[in-house]
Amino acid sequence: MTFIKYQNYLKPLARKNRKNLTKAESILWSMILRKKKTGYIFHRQKAIGNYILDFYCPKLLIGIEIDGSYHNYNFEKDKERESYLNKLGIQIIRYTNDQVIQQTETVYYDLCQKLEAREKILPTFSLSSFDKEDKKIFIVKSLSRQKQNETSNEK
Repeated sequence: MTFIKYQNYLKPLARKNRKNLTKAESILWSMILRKKKTGYIFHRQKAIGNYILDFYCPKLLIGIEIDGSYHNYNFEKDKERESYLNKLGIQIIRYTNDQVIQQTETVYYDLCQKLEAREKILPTFSLSSFDKEDKKIFIVKSLSRQKQNETSNEK
């Protein structure tokens, strides 16, 4: 698991969004994602790069987006955002407000299937098997590899 950078200016906005979830986000969080009901830890309103994901599972590199009326007019921006996140290895799962509010059980089962499928295709590597010092070394090596890649891409 590698730390994924985000823009610092998004942090206060993400905090504000966590305190003001939409009705659909609140239902998804309380009935499905909170307290590992799916077996995975999710974060609400997670800043990644220049974007804020509604929900994010770092273990599976999955972002969940609840599309409300805002998304009806931003297809191009959503496409650009999803492309960026996919390049980071993050898979995006989308549900509409109506699906979450009116078909919560269906969304739950669909999401569980997608999480299981994602787990099967990801490497089984886990940082939890390392001690704290090993984790620090791994993260430092990952970041230095990322910087090397960025440097070579600039040339």
